[in-house]
Amino acid sequence: MEKAVEKVTYEIYIKSFYDSNDDGIGDLVGVTTKLNYLARLGVDAIMIDGLLVDPDQALNASSHFKQINPVYGTVADFDELVARAHQLNIEVGIKFSINHTALDHPWFQAATTGDAKYLNYYLVSPQAQISENPNQHWLPLGTTDHDYLHIGNAGEADLNWRNPDVINEFKQIFEFWIEHQVSIFQLQDVELIGKDLQLNTPAALADLATLRQQLVVEYLDLLDNEVFQRFPQVLVIIEQLTHASARTSFKKIWAKPNFVTYSDTHLLVDYQKDDRWTLVPYDFEDLRHVIHSGGVAHQTVLRQSVLFWDNPEQSRALNRFILQPEYYKDGAKLLGMILLAGQGVPMLYMGEEIGMEDSAYTHIGQYHDIETQAAYAKLLAKGYTEERAFAVVRNRSSDNTRVPMQWDASEFGGFSNVKPWLTPGEYEQTNVSYEIEKDDSVFTFYRNMIALRKRSLSLKYGEYQPAYEQTPELFAFIRHYGNENLLILAHFGSDDATIELPADTEDCEVLLSNYFTTELKQKYRLRPYEALIIKY
Repeated sequence: MEKAVEKVTYEIYIKSFYDSNDDGIGDLVGVTTKLNYLARLGVDAIMIDGLLVDPDQALNASSHFKQINPVYGTVADFDELVARAHQLNIEVGIKFSINHTALDHPWFQAATTGDAKYLNYYLVSPQAQISENPNQHWLPLGTTDHDYLHIGNAGEADLNWRNPDVINEFKQIFEFWIEHQVSIFQLQDVELIGKDLQLNTPAALADLATLRQQLVVEYLDLLDNEVFQRFPQVLVIIEQLTHASARTSFKKIWAKPNFVTYSDTHLLVDYQKDDRWTLVPYDFEDLRHVIHSGGVAHQTVLRQSVLFWDNPEQSRALNRFILQPEYYKDGAKLLGMILLAGQGVPMLYMGEEIGMEDSAYTHIGQYHDIETQAAYAKLLAKGYTEERAFAVVRNRSSDNTRVPMQWDASEFGGFSNVKPWLTPGEYEQTNVSYEIEKDDSVFTFYRNMIALRKRSLSLKYGEYQPAYEQTPELFAFIRHYGNENLLILAHFGSDDATIELPADTEDCEVLLSNYFTTELKQKYRLRPYEALIIKY
């Protein structure tokens, strides 16, 4: 789907977007209520995250793939949301994992009774084998004499994609949602579904080396041939293919017009030895290299990929990559420019467009995320002081991006009339009502940047060429299409930096800048966290 690059998608973590019925939790009617705001921003699609997940569970596991949890609303509410969104020329997508189910899913419940059909829906092994080869990835399956596999959390039972019945179930699931006018599917944990037959021997799972990318390709190809090719309007986003070999292994999938990839490799640049629960400064050179490498790969091997900074699984990019808080406003615009000018399919995350920051929590009890709580306990067990352990989780917790959306300066940030499920952030100055009417606001910048992308052939279809790679703290690239050349400059430094522009200033035009006034000179001095697009 080459037209995917024409669309700007806005991701919504539904539990935290807008509460319409005063239960402290966001819902579908709340999303419908705010569609006019999203139309004003200029987005073309929304991606709803968490819709099929029980909001009381801190797991990414569906209890039913064709039903919406009643806390969020009904399928009728979803249909109403889609109908209103289509009136505003906004498409609707949903996001869920296809690797596993929740333990209260009807399939799993039937399996716990020993039902032979549904036992084969999951990866199970006789308990006698498990007792001989103890493994943390296997747990008892109800009253049966089997254990079930969970690669992730214990409450996530891994499905057996080797079973044709499971694939047929997902064909029906996709067809169901397509009938309800879903036009984008973001599929999580996809690389985990290709489990080798060796998993019948539990000890073989020690390092997940038995995962087979070729099996994933076969399953996706089958779904495409039997479902998605009949619906060319549907875009399929595949998570989470981070291995280098995936670029070649999945060549067959990326050649398909309606499949794009999603990778968070750029968010690992401040991990220490791939450990999320560490606290080290990010490496700008690594960040620049990873994003440039992706930009070039998108036009060769991968063809195109989703571009994003934030999602519900990480802390805010604003806090991670803009090191001086006094420049957060300029930095929010800078990040938005990189995102919306890049090579690929841009996806904003709720709150980025108003410069929302990480939560300012003061104690561990304010966090709901189970991984955050577990990491805190592990850090204490390693000998960290409470202060040091809290500093780590405060900077790394997923709850940083799950903080309720900040609509105005009223109590609870206008998200709800009652105390929300998660403590709100600093909403007095950072909220939609404050931002939406100001010419120099983050919201206005995002709106202008989205509009620029829509009218620029270079930003949608142009080639991607890294630039000024020897200049410290400068992320720069050129987008070229036809006779149009656009230079995108994003300066991550707090000190000025001087560069030589690629053309005479008389032939240059500033299309957008995060500074209110910009005067071009041949030797141009970039100000702290300055971002601008120059046409030449």
